[in-house]
Amino acid sequence: VGPIGVVGFREPSTNFVLGRNAETNLETIAARMAGGEESIAVVEDRWHGDLQKQLEARDAKLPARAGCVEAFNVMRGCPLTFSVYVTGKPQLDPGCKLRPEFTCAAPPPASSPPRGRCH
Repeated sequence: VGPIGVVGFREPSTNFVLGRNAETNLETIAARMAGGEESIAVVEDRWHGDLQKQLEARDAKLPARAGCVEAFNVMRGCPLTFSVYVTGKPQLDPGCKLRPEFTCAAPPPASSPPRGRCH
């Protein structure tokens, strides 16, 4: 697996959770996605519109989501939803099966709403 990008989650604990430093710059993540680099991107829903604009500027489209994760920001008291994207290889390991609770129930928002308390 190539680099990991995380947008919309700035906890220092991402290094512990992922076992490595995560890229947090939206432009860099979009460039990797547009270039088809082997990578993983975890994007909080409020950032989807911004990501789409970055990809459109590179004549690229948002890849299909590999899965979704819902979380709760305990410090700010609000829910968060993240989409997971995998670029590069045409698929994850064939033996890797997505558990039902990580399927995406709704499409990501078309635009990025104003950043609120959870940002």
